[in-house]
Amino acid sequence: MPPLRLARPLFVLVVLVGATAVWAQATARVVAAPSLTLVLEPVTEGLGKAVYATSARDGSGRLFVVQLDGLVLVVQDGVVRERPFLNLIHRVTALEGEQGMYSLAFHPDYAANGRLFVSYTERASGRLVVAEHRVSGDPNVVDALASELILLQIAPDEPFHHGGQLTFGPDGMLYVGVGDGIRSVEKLTRTPWVAQDLASLRGKVLRLDVDCRTPCGDAPYATPADNPFVGRSDARGEVFALGFRNPWKFSFDRLDGSLLLGDVGNDRWEEVNRVTSGSNHGWPIREGLECLILPDGARLEPDCETLPLTPPLALYGHPQVDPQGGNAITGGYVFRGDSSSPLYGRYLFADWVSGRIWSLDIDGADRLELLLDITANISSFVEDEAGNLYLLTIEGVLYRLDAVARSP
Repeated sequence: MPPLRLARPLFVLVVLVGATAVWAQATARVVAAPSLTLVLEPVTEGLGKAVYATSARDGSGRLFVVQLDGLVLVVQDGVVRERPFLNLIHRVTALEGEQGMYSLAFHPDYAANGRLFVSYTERASGRLVVAEHRVSGDPNVVDALASELILLQIAPDEPFHHGGQLTFGPDGMLYVGVGDGIRSVEKLTRTPWVAQDLASLRGKVLRLDVDCRTPCGDAPYATPADNPFVGRSDARGEVFALGFRNPWKFSFDRLDGSLLLGDVGNDRWEEVNRVTSGSNHGWPIREGLECLILPDGARLEPDCETLPLTPPLALYGHPQVDPQGGNAITGGYVFRGDSSSPLYGRYLFADWVSGRIWSLDIDGADRLELLLDITANISSFVEDEAGNLYLLTIEGVLYRLDAVARSP
């Protein structure tokens, strides 16, 4: 198992003071000493290039682990089943750039209808694919070829920033996170900027009706009539929110339904965003609370300070801004398991590169605390059916999270 290190003192900046940030503030308040000790209990290992895991909420207690190369494995009672639940290696692109299989979402009525949804980059084209499958007569196996229905195919400019998160909201709609698909500055600065272009699905969170409550016709999904940009000639109706660079993990708070999202930054800031219908989170106009500055020293958008953009809920800096920050955020969950746990009401998130784990006190005074620093690449947090939280590393280790309150 990867060794763990104790947390270091916290010096993360969450409110940037300066000429480029006076119009907005993040709400989190930094505290220097964490109020709890985070405990990681190893559950299992050998999960390959693991990037996501979830439960089916079907009463089975199983966790389903998504591997970057196209497999979904079943973990039950800490044991990994030998046969994969789903095998899409034949469909998923070779691991170049940031490509691969990303996410899995079970339909809210999965126990009755056996429907599930996956996202990956397609081997033949490099496009981000969102597809539906159905479980076979064996509850631990999906026949990938027999059950596939393609919902979306989204082509990037470059093999980076796909996003790919899939999650059903409390409204029963399927939410899809899509990155901007751009890494180079030359393509980023082309107008219209894709993350701000409502006619593009890239750099967005999408909201889809896969149950055809609004009639689907011949399409594999419907656009909900109450999506914020429905009816606009310049917009795709699927768009729920915009202005994201690479949304890497988002989740809904089980208590109030809030959508919290980690958006991977460019070269200075990593963001936690509270996403609402129609919200614009600024990319590429700004990164964090700063106007985006081009290599020639000019702002990408000269009027960025006056635009009605939604500021991050919290943020942390890259090493040149904050030596105890990180480089690539992994969004997490608000803990809604045991209400007596010191984790209750805290949103946990981490950094893929630095291995640091933070909590944001959603139910309290918005305190931001650095809880732990580990020598592993944290690819995802995991929520089981009961609301317990786990941590997943790209090295293929699954940990259960717990915490002990510290004495005042």
